[in-house]
Parts: sequence; C-alpha cells; structure tokens
Amino acid sequence: MGKRRWGIGRDGWLVGLVAAAAIGWGTGFREPPRFDGAGYAVLGWSLATGQGYRALDHPDRPRHAHFPPGYPIALAALWAVTGRSVVAAHLFSWACTTAAVVLAWRWFRALYPRRIALALGLALAINWTWVRFGGEIRSEPLYLLLGQLAVWLAWWGARRGLGVVLGAATLTRHVGIALALAIGIDLGLRGRRRSAATMGLVVAAILAPWAFWMARVGQGTQVGLVPGEGLPRVLAENAWFYTRRLPDQVTGPLVEVATVFRPGWARPAGAWAVAASALIVAGWVAAARSKRRRLAALVPATTLPLLLAWPFTEAGRFLVPLVPFVLVGALEGLGCLLRLVNSLMSPFMASPDPMKTGGT
Repeated sequence: MGKRRWGIGRDGWLVGLVAAAAIGWGTGFREPPRFDGAGYAVLGWSLATGQGYRALDHPDRPRHAHFPPGYPIALAALWAVTGRSVVAAHLFSWACTTAAVVLAWRWFRALYPRRIALALGLALAINWTWVRFGGEIRSEPLYLLLGQLAVWLAWWGARRGLGVVLGAATLTRHVGIALALAIGIDLGLRGRRRSAATMGLVVAAILAPWAFWMARVGQGTQVGLVPGEGLPRVLAENAWFYTRRLPDQVTGPLVEVATVFRPGWARPAGAWAVAASALIVAGWVAAARSKRRRLAALVPATTLPLLLAWPFTEAGRFLVPLVPFVLVGALEGLGCLLRLVNSLMSPFMASPDPMKTGGT
C-alpha cells in the first residue's frame, strides 16, 4: 500500500478548497433549521440548557427517543461555546463535510494512483448531494465526517479510536451499525479478529446507554417503525426505488427528475437506471475481489439491505453517505465494461498474418 502518511499535499488542499467553496456556495448560513433539522436544533438546545433529552417545543410529550443523540450532543457542545447561533451550526456542518471530503480523497489515494484519486476526490467535492446537505443543520454532515474517519482509521490499521468513532457514528445515525459491521468483516478477513472483537465491544459499550434509554422511554423510537407483515412489499418497492436513485448519486438527479416531473421519460429513465445500477453493482463485485478495495464493496453490502427493509426512503437521502462507495463502484464497473468490450473486440483488432494474406 505504500507509505501511510497523514499529509495531504497539494491534491488534498485542492480537493478541500473545492469542497469548501462548493458547499459554502450552496449553503444559506443564516437560514433557520427546517424539517428534521428543526427537531435536532430543539433537542440540542434542550441539552445545552440542562433540560434533558426532550422536545422543548412540546412540553407535554415525554422524553425523546426517536433521533439518536449524537448530533444534538454536538450542537449542545457547540452552542455552549457560541450561544444559540444558526450561523455557528451551519459552519459546523460545512467544516464537517469539507473534512469528510478530504478524508475520502485520502482513502481514494490509498486505493488508486494519484490522478484517479484526485478525479474521484474532485467528483465528491462537487457532488450535488454532498453540496446540498453539506452545510445544513442536519445529522448528515457529522455522520459523513465520522464515517469517513472510521474508514480511514480502518485502512490505516489504527487499533485505538476506531470503535469510539464507529460508536459515535451510530449514535449520530443508526445506519452506522452497518458501517461498523462492514469494517468488522473486513478486519476479520484480514486476519485481525482481535481488533474486530475489540472494536465491537467498544461500539456495544457506547450504544448500551442509548439502548437502555430507548427501552426506558418505550415509545416514539425508530424500532417501532420496522414493518412486520408488509415487509415483502416494502422490500420490493424499496428495491425499485433505490435502483432508480443509485445512479443519481453520481450523475445528478436525472432519474429523479424524469420519474417525478417528466412522466413521459419514466420508462427510458428506468431502463437507464437499471443498466447504470447493474454497472455499479458489478463494480462492487470487482472491488470485493481486491483486498485493498474490499471495504468499498462491504459497506454498501451491509447498508443497502437495511435501507431496503426500512419503510421510509426520505427521497433517497439515506444514500448520501454511500456516495464515496458508489463512486468506487462506478469506476470499477466502467473498468469491467471496458475490459469486456476490449475482449470482444480483440479478435477483430488483431494484426493479419502476412503468410495467410499473401503479404511479403
């Protein structure tokens, strides 16, 4: 793998500056939190003022157990220093996403030559979903940072801190448990079973208080949203949904626009989505055969089943943390396609034998 150095060099600075500029351009730093962001902000201020983990805008409701507490805790710590500032919260998200892009580029650099890694890093820096959510008062930016830091620590071979980072990521977004599972599997396949077990114990210890809290509150948790008898229908509907949304993470919302706003284009857009998603999945299969790139396949392999079983798709928002892995899958898939085309065309491209053609 070459020398593992923390330095980012000129390429890293370039990727970071492009990401910072793109995310900053797309962020309204004075906009108040909206939708889930408003709920996170209320919980963060409740913690910051010592009133516990409860929704202050609904004093009649019991203690909160729906959103995991990682991001509200981060907001509470931030606002303990800055006061309740919308600008500070946006800046925090902006910094988290920018750092996540640089960490992802550093991971790309461990997988590919310099130019390819730089291209992937710049593609992520201007990715429309990361730019869109990168500065918002939501849990995504913090999760992106923690997730990419965990991936980097796993590749780096760090024994300390990995379980803490993965535990914090899972407390930020529950889907972090899939990331922890993928990294644990990868460590096991590398023969580092003791490190995988230690990591799992640390993650479990961090999550135990939250599990106890949810059990104690007993209502309003996300566990109650998991479908029962309707699971086959949910799986089928979500499979088609994510098949259409997966390519959009790389190309922009082409399929989303065609299927939602341009009904006449729904069928060709669906055909394109099936072909493009198949290419990405083929790329993940190819990545899984490489010890160096295996984690790029394991993360979507553990995450997507969870998303397929979840009854809410949030308009594809859950795919945002998978964008770096989708980029790797798309690149590997294109490589597979080019090799296939080359093998099919090679018989026609071979030089003719002069002895058979009568040449001299």
